[in-house]
Amino acid sequence: MRRLLFALAIALATSLARGSAAVQPAPVQPPGLPAAKVSQVVDGDTIKVRLQGKEFTLRLIGMDTPETVDPRKKVQCYGPEASNFAKALLNNKIVYLESDSSQGELDKYSRKLRYVWLPDGRMYNYVAVLEGYAREYTYNAKYRYQSEFISAQNSAIGNGKGLWNRSTCNGNNTTAVPPTKSAPTGNFDNNHDGKVTCSDFKTQAEANIALARGHTNLDGNRDGKACESLPAK
Repeated sequence: MRRLLFALAIALATSLARGSAAVQPAPVQPPGLPAAKVSQVVDGDTIKVRLQGKEFTLRLIGMDTPETVDPRKKVQCYGPEASNFAKALLNNKIVYLESDSSQGELDKYSRKLRYVWLPDGRMYNYVAVLEGYAREYTYNAKYRYQSEFISAQNSAIGNGKGLWNRSTCNGNNTTAVPPTKSAPTGNFDNNHDGKVTCSDFKTQAEANIALARGHTNLDGNRDGKACESLPAK
């Protein structure tokens, strides 16, 4: 019995320490990075940009978000939220691109590997991990900001943010989006008038799920958020 109580005490102390651990300072944007305009957010970790008159697809370094567009997989837990977060921060924005020689220029799908810096000086890759919209992801080799990303993920876990919250995915974002009583299902036409509009939803959270499934008319100002006149939750 004493051994069991001691083990539980150690586990509790470790959990509390992890939750209260200070986050390492955020990465600082290097000078002289090339600017590009985001032309499309594919999902939370893949975007398209216009750079020097050409369009390129970027796979963002150090992060991995739940799937929403992979035809081989169902939409994963917290995938729509991660995509909408990316759209809100990146759609049509001028961003600054940083490469990392440790990761190479392209991934196996010929996407450019980059860190993306926002107009306000924050790095999107890092912020997505810190806020629980993405996991820290090391592909093969250690990348430039790996320690900062791991620290950010530990903070997100300790604070129950995003996909780490027990009420969302509890850290298991590989599962399909779970059905809920409040979330709309089927074709989202909840008032049966033959079309999907904001009147079909009670909250922005519900409408954002439909937006992630392709009902772009719900996002009138194209800022990545659906039906902003509705209550958030």
